Amino acid sequence: MSFGLVRMANIGPLFDVAIAMYRQGAPVPNVRVHLCVYHSQFPLLARSHIEQQLDAVFDRRPGRSSDDPALLHPSVRALLDAHPQPDQMFVVLASPVCEVGRDWDADWAIAEPSSMRSLIQLAGRVRRHRSGAVARRNMLVFDTNLRNFERSSDKDAVFCMPGFEKNLTSSLQKHERTAQHDSLTHFHLQSHHLIDLLPDGGSDWPIDARPRIRQGEKLQPKGSLIDLEHARMRDTMLPRDETSKLITPVKRDATRHWYVRDADEGQRILLTGLLPQLQRFRDDPQKRDDVVLLPTEDEDELRLHRVIDRRERGQTPYADIRHLLRPVTDCSPDGRGIGPWCHVDLMDLLRQWADAQGQSLYDSAKQVATASLPASESDQGWLFHPVLGFKPA
Repeated sequence: MSFGLVRMANIGPLFDVAIAMYRQGAPVPNVRVHLCVYHSQFPLLARSHIEQQLDAVFDRRPGRSSDDPALLHPSVRALLDAHPQPDQMFVVLASPVCEVGRDWDADWAIAEPSSMRSLIQLAGRVRRHRSGAVARRNMLVFDTNLRNFERSSDKDAVFCMPGFEKNLTSSLQKHERTAQHDSLTHFHLQSHHLIDLLPDGGSDWPIDARPRIRQGEKLQPKGSLIDLEHARMRDTMLPRDETSKLITPVKRDATRHWYVRDADEGQRILLTGLLPQLQRFRDDPQKRDDVVLLPTEDEDELRLHRVIDRRERGQTPYADIRHLLRPVTDCSPDGRGIGPWCHVDLMDLLRQWADAQGQSLYDSAKQVATASLPASESDQGWLFHPVLGFKPA
């Protein structure tokens, strides 16, 4: 038995890989795979339930029992008792939300690369609570990511969104576009294979934080994933030299008008509210739709609604958009030797929540059956499955 993490860079491909895993089933007859899909595009209550289950299962701190603490969790115990296969794999197929803020101890991890920082964070979720020597490798990193196989030309960045590489198609202010190419190629990798981007192809890296802490004497951001991150961080956080040929987008360059280079006055901008206004900590340029799954009058099903900002008397703040919710018809979560783990029917969770809070099912849904999704383009809507979450159609 083992508990592992498969970390993917983006939710869309993760959604598709989960469907493929359910279709394919377990690799051999004597193995049972218990799959938990975990990312940010689940209804809030469903995501909270998944996180509570995983936080408990991956707490591997030694207790009074000599057994693995994960064996005592009800969700694990029930699946082990229900399936006779001698090898049981509990797999979390996750987006980058698994990397930060989760105090997990997994037995192994597989990563789709996007940045060194991401790899270091993921490594911190493997054998986090246990000491002792490791007998064999317990982390695998693919040589490249899926985006590399989808790019249309060598000018496309693949270690981006998330990642530190700059996409050549990114747009800047109109008056800055003449210098756009020189600026962006400075952060464009010559290769997108880790065997070319890491020292010795990454084979001798002990997976610790030194690559993010120690900076080389001369940065080579085009040929090293490590140097790329140091160069981008320096370029983002420090003022550029006046002789630099690289331009800075006005939206990001708060130092352009207010930074004073004198040693005694250079930090004045940090004492004002200007910097966080121009350099937002979480600046998501992607348009999003706030949605909620509300119960019908007879409370027998949930229907998708868009949350709209209508404060006028007599007008509802929710618009019924059930036609934009598209079911996933080609996915059966009970495949050959594989099944879901940590997923519970949302209606059941809502009823439990409503009973605990002493309020109606409708009021509970307004609070916790919500999600913030990438805006639907041309009303294509979103795919949805209880064990897969949402994905733009």
